[in-house]
Amino acid sequence: MNLSITKKNVGPTDQLIRLLVGGALGIGAARGGSWIAGLIGAVLLVTAYLRFCPAYLLLKYNTNMGRPGEDRFDINKKNVGTTDQTLRALAGVLLIVGVLSGGWWGAGLIGAYLLLTALLRFCPFYLVFDYSTSEGLSPVPK
Repeated sequence: MNLSITKKNVGPTDQLIRLLVGGALGIGAARGGSWIAGLIGAVLLVTAYLRFCPAYLLLKYNTNMGRPGEDRFDINKKNVGTTDQTLRALAGVLLIVGVLSGGWWGAGLIGAYLLLTALLRFCPFYLVFDYSTSEGLSPVPK
């Protein structure tokens, strides 16, 4: 069994689901939920970022089928620039702090999304509009 994480076995849709579910579980754990949910959320976020899941390797399962256009959702293609990244991180942290001090939980989800996209320097919504704020980079190709 080859444990090379360079062979991606997590496809783009799987990756997006892992990011959303992992982020939601992380927020739930931060708000006083189960630490197990936080751990599962962290594993989902890491496997989404790496696009490699060791469990898939053991089960001989692969959601990365190499379909045309699949690279469009590759989070390794940065489309968030430095200024955009800074603003997202700041807004994300402020929204999460607001929730932890008794604010609306929906703001925490938005804050987690902003913080995650700042950390990854990748915004899936930018793909929809073929937009990029990365310096010197053109929008992600179709």
